Amino acid sequence: MLAHGDWWQKPSAEQIEVHLRFNFTDGSLSHETFVLGQRRLWTLLTYRSVQRGPSFPRDLEAYIERKTGRYTVQTSDRGKGDRKVDEGTIALPDDVYGFGMLAVLLKNLNAGERVNAHVLVFTPKPRVLTLEVSPAGEDTVKIEGGARKAARYVAKAELKGALGTVASVVGKQPPALNFWLAGEPMPTFLRFDGPFYPDGPIWRVELAAPQWADDARRP
Repeated sequence: MLAHGDWWQKPSAEQIEVHLRFNFTDGSLSHETFVLGQRRLWTLLTYRSVQRGPSFPRDLEAYIERKTGRYTVQTSDRGKGDRKVDEGTIALPDDVYGFGMLAVLLKNLNAGERVNAHVLVFTPKPRVLTLEVSPAGEDTVKIEGGARKAARYVAKAELKGALGTVASVVGKQPPALNFWLAGEPMPTFLRFDGPFYPDGPIWRVELAAPQWADDARRP
């Protein structure tokens, strides 16, 4: 096990704040915070990403706001200690999301539905990639000995334009991400396979079962 994590949501009026946080066994931290508008479609209003510790190639704290398009990215390369700050503006499409909130979107899809949108990544400079999420069949998973069907989705993100051409030539386009959701009675996240940062290793995220002390059920 590399880390344990939490995922929670805080609704408020027409907005919802989504947190995805992982505490690593080596002391590292990954914490994404999304504020979404809940109207005709999910709209990313603000996005904050924090990654720090030896599990990552650099410490990173990034923030972007849709209303102004302004972003701030602070990075510190591992072992060097020099802190760099990159500030600027970037245009965000209406249908731009973060990788950490894709499970939220998938839970709201109809069976067999696909998504064509955009995704925001920090490389560490923010970049908007085209995103295609497609159903990829079903797999069987056992939960406490009982077999259940899990729908698998494949998410592919690509960098377009001149930079995308260069990335394709050198083989640096992001790898496909895989998500599994249980079906009936309601879609439920089960598993994710993919990297947490550009050129990172493939990590698996699964639901964890609570472990109780023997005396926890005593009256």
